[in-house]
Amino acid sequence: MRIKFIAFLAVPFFLSGCSTTITENVRNASVELNNIAAGSSDNLDIQSIIEKNEKEHGIPKGILRSIATVESGSNPYAVNAKRKTYLFKSKNEAIKFINSCVKKKNQNLSVGCMQIHYKSHKGKFNSIDDMLSPEKNTAFAAFTLKKLYEKYGDWKTAIKRYHANKSKYSNAYYKRVMKIYNLRYNKKKA
Repeated sequence: MRIKFIAFLAVPFFLSGCSTTITENVRNASVELNNIAAGSSDNLDIQSIIEKNEKEHGIPKGILRSIATVESGSNPYAVNAKRKTYLFKSKNEAIKFINSCVKKKNQNLSVGCMQIHYKSHKGKFNSIDDMLSPEKNTAFAAFTLKKLYEKYGDWKTAIKRYHANKSKYSNAYYKRVMKIYNLRYNKKKA
């Protein structure tokens, strides 16, 4: 069962080939900082998982968390399908939705709190259940972000490439991530 459609969270994982129109809600960092998943009992655990992965992968504190906020509002059961983001109350609901999409030949999905692109990365996970696991979803994203940093030599490029290879998509994405990061960690205006 879909619980909510939120267009402003429709941010696909890098190399997915999708783009999203940024609405006024995304431009307003205070709305983003009112974490959409705040009612989720998993939210505090997800933040701990994100912080753990930042430390383990040598990612500056807050970068991965800011990406998760932009990608899904840190919601572990977020699924993006056809440029629409659906937030589910449980992993089972999200799995049913993903299976339904795949059955309809739609594999252009982004999954979980870090919005891992299903078609590109499903082979890196044992199952959809694993892909939706906050621990595995976040660990894969952290590993990927770190590899991008090692490849390009700076966090700015790594963050942009996490989202897309085309600057027309990645520049706006980077600005949104940094707006959240600066408000949370640098106490600066982005």
